[in-house]
Amino acid sequence: MLSLTRKTDYALVALSHLGSRRRDDARPVSAREIADRFELPPSLLMNILKELGNAGLLNSTRGSNGGYELAVDPAAVSLMDVVAAIEGPVRITTCCQTEPTDATHLSADVAEACSLEDRCPIREPIHRLHERIHRFLAQVTLADLLDDADASAVTSACCCGSSINTESDPGPLVAMPVLETEAAPTCCSKGP
Repeated sequence: MLSLTRKTDYALVALSHLGSRRRDDARPVSAREIADRFELPPSLLMNILKELGNAGLLNSTRGSNGGYELAVDPAAVSLMDVVAAIEGPVRITTCCQTEPTDATHLSADVAEACSLEDRCPIREPIHRLHERIHRFLAQVTLADLLDDADASAVTSACCCGSSINTESDPGPLVAMPVLETEAAPTCCSKGP
């Protein structure tokens, strides 16, 4: 199953927090403060923040008023940047290059490693999937995540007491549709 690792998840949580604080022009935030707020393992978070700093996504300041802050605008940080900083190059299979650039999609050393390369029935479909995943990760930015977080906070209560989203624009990250297993109460069908 394709999924973000726990380290990447924690990196996105920390970056989102720092991105929202950047909007408020706040002071740098310590790793301990982030770890406490989101109940993250402090030593793991410190390593993650160091990796993000090495990738040029964060600035760190030492001292009593020190901490971490975003080094770049949230709109300039893609999910691909974060995943690559924490996990390394994204490859769906060993025969895919990290960044699709040519028609064969194979690097010489990787092509030799795959014994099925010359007769693989799924080679091209897998490479197209790899390209789509790459494009998606490169297009979604930290700013998109922050905007979606802001939009999801815009809710009101329906007459039945359930929470409904009052934002008309679903934002850049539209979730997959969920199959409804139960009919909505009649009061919800009237609208908020």
